[in-house]
Amino acid sequence: MSKSTTNIERLYNHLAAGKQFTAGEIKTQLKIANPSATVSDLRSYLSEKRAIVDVYANKRTNSKGHTVTRYALGMSRGYRDMLAPFGVYQISR
Repeated sequence: MSKSTTNIERLYNHLAAGKQFTAGEIKTQLKIANPSATVSDLRSYLSEKRAIVDVYANKRTNSKGHTVTRYALGMSRGYRDMLAPFGVYQISR
């Protein structure tokens, strides 16, 4: 198994557990050197597998006025639209 695959799996496992990370947190906590590339690879992998989930970048402004992007796992828009009439609005963790 390549190092890249290991990083993708590690990031996915943490996001699937409901955690959200900034790029800096991915670098320090998960020891992934290039977080943006790993997030991009994970998105490509999920798209390729036609997964019901996708990685979203949620931008927020912190108390110091800086914009911070936190990555989280969520249900893909097409699935949200398809399942909404049945009362399903998010994936269960």
